[in-house]
Amino acid sequence: MRILIQDPLTRAFYDGAVWSNDIVEAMDFESTSQAERFCLEKQLPGALIVVKFNDPAGDIQFPAGARHSLLTANATVM
Repeated sequence: MRILIQDPLTRAFYDGAVWSNDIVEAMDFESTSQAERFCLEKQLPGALIVVKFNDPAGDIQFPAGARHSLLTANATVM
């Protein structure tokens, strides 16, 4: 599993400095909370936080930003 940040328009991934189309170069985060904080600190509120699994059918994505924090912080997996 990888936790990444993605531009919703270009679909490029953030590599820590710039947006890149190469997913291998994408910056990994330890948690969605860490990715959320990073987006807020770097002023990337429109970015998507993407949780990628080995099976792409299980991938999850949601928009970064304060208005979404409660949704992700309180989410439970059933």
